[in-house]
Amino acid sequence: KVNLNASHEEDLIRYTSELAHNAGKTFLWIPYFEANRFWQWKELGFDAAVLQPNYFFNTSVPQSRIADAAAYAKRYGMGVEIETHEGIVKPGAPTSDGDVWRGRYLGYLNGGVDFGYMKGAFSAYYQGGDTFLKAARSADPVARETYEWTYRYVKGLYEKP
Repeated sequence: KVNLNASHEEDLIRYTSELAHNAGKTFLWIPYFEANRFWQWKELGFDAAVLQPNYFFNTSVPQSRIADAAAYAKRYGMGVEIETHEGIVKPGAPTSDGDVWRGRYLGYLNGGVDFGYMKGAFSAYYQGGDTFLKAARSADPVARETYEWTYRYVKGLYEKP
């Protein structure tokens, strides 16, 4: 978070950027949706930024958030973070909560197709624990399907179910 009230905030970010670059590292930022000055990531010294839609975890956030985040990301040259957690791969998911979480996860993947961020955009993934590993190793067809969706998405081959 860029705190506009903190003295020397910009100087500190730029100094950190310089340290990272001098060490041969890349300086990345994953700001939350509409974070302070998220659109100025380049000017602040970051090499890349990936916007968090903050859609997955808060069921009161409408699905239109995916479109809004995609529009911001495109406008400001950012990627879109894909967010999920283990609720999508628990045994018995698709039931109640499992359906909700799988539907919200699909919102991100489908948005990648609909709004073009699946291909050609820098991506980051928040999986909440070892969600993708559990999905990949699972004998449960629902959990395994989640892995297959994710694999195809990462490869740019995902098609909306």
